[in-house]
Amino acid sequence: MPSHQNLSKKRLKAYAIDAGIVKPRSRFKTRDELMRVIERVRIEKAIVLQSVFRQHLAYLEIEDRRSQIREPDHEWRNSETLLGDNIYEIPLDYFYSVDGYAFDIRELNQTRGRNPYINLPFATKIKNQINRIITSLQKRNISIEIENPIPIDSQISATLTDVCNRLGDFGHSVAPQIFIDWTTYYMNAFYKRINEHPIIYQKIGYVEHVEFIDAYESNDLNKMRYHCLEILKQLIFTNDETVDIRILIIANALNDNNNGNNNGDINGDSSASDNF
Repeated sequence: MPSHQNLSKKRLKAYAIDAGIVKPRSRFKTRDELMRVIERVRIEKAIVLQSVFRQHLAYLEIEDRRSQIREPDHEWRNSETLLGDNIYEIPLDYFYSVDGYAFDIRELNQTRGRNPYINLPFATKIKNQINRIITSLQKRNISIEIENPIPIDSQISATLTDVCNRLGDFGHSVAPQIFIDWTTYYMNAFYKRINEHPIIYQKIGYVEHVEFIDAYESNDLNKMRYHCLEILKQLIFTNDETVDIRILIIANALNDNNNGNNNGDINGDSSASDNF
């Protein structure tokens, strides 16, 4: 449609009719009224075009993923999905690849924006692409639910990296191996120590606290480690006026507990009991 700045109301309406913006029998009292209708329709059409473009982009991304998995000579860095399925058995609608890794995109929907194989966050561009594909699948009524949850080990690994990096940002070097080597007794002793501090205690949610205790009482070290790390992540990533103090308390407790100084009778006996 040509520039409308110098067009009369009659000529303007004629162009609007040719463009399919207004109907021939439409009546307008003034030229400004006609212009408002034209601008409104233009905006509505632009929104529709953007929606169509996004759907087309998602479709192209899916086709690109399909072409990748069909390449018989392509070498992937992983041979299985996070749940242990052969990557060549991933349904085409769910296949996604990035950085040389092949994924079932439903699993990525559970990994909080991280590449679980290298424990690093995906770039914002990749996160947006994953979200677009998942949205497209939902609009096509294709389920993104996964029958089995991601193994807890994979979740622990990602959270452990987050916690250690965060402590390092505040000048407290903590080796991830500390959490890996602890027995249920040492894990419980550490958690009890930080939970007794009033600044920490008021920040730990009741549900998270109960989940940790339940894992301890059932002697499930993996779940204890998972819930403890999730609580630590909440404590050190909540930015408020006491975050520096909480991080210092946690770092000191980690170092003291690792050296055997935990105000208890720790002697390396993992069968010892120090309940809440």
